Amino acid sequence: MESTSRVLQRKIMNIMNDGEKRDISDIKESLAVKEDFKYGEDYREGHLAGVLRVLVTNKDLEKEERGVYRLNELTHGPVIEDILNMDIDLEPDNRGMSCLEEMKQETLTVLERQYHSLVGRMDAVSLSSLSPSDFESVRQLSELKEDLKQILLKYGRTSA
Repeated sequence: MESTSRVLQRKIMNIMNDGEKRDISDIKESLAVKEDFKYGEDYREGHLAGVLRVLVTNKDLEKEERGVYRLNELTHGPVIEDILNMDIDLEPDNRGMSCLEEMKQETLTVLERQYHSLVGRMDAVSLSSLSPSDFESVRQLSELKEDLKQILLKYGRTSA
């Protein structure tokens, strides 16, 4: 069974994925309305404070000001669907780069961000806190991390 903090973390990321800035009261309201996860019933103030601290530390969220958060665009940049929905213009831009080359570079940048986010988040997981069923997910995430690394290395992204 997932801990309250893990469920809360997942639900907060679900609502923050729209990139909007939210204060704590907006987060609580969105959790109740969009995620059916109510303050005082499903989680407490300590859960919320701890999860927000972890999400900022892991660079999933940015703290805009006291009590105001938003999705960290460096680690959660445009999703691949956004890139794939771009209008395709095969004419070179002022740098001589075709839209397809630009799309490739943007895709690699998104994959690189996701790779670094995955590495950071996996490093933050305490193995002693995992249940036996979590180990399969850890194995799959490790494989995914290695696959992403190989893709990035193949295309000359050596920071992987």
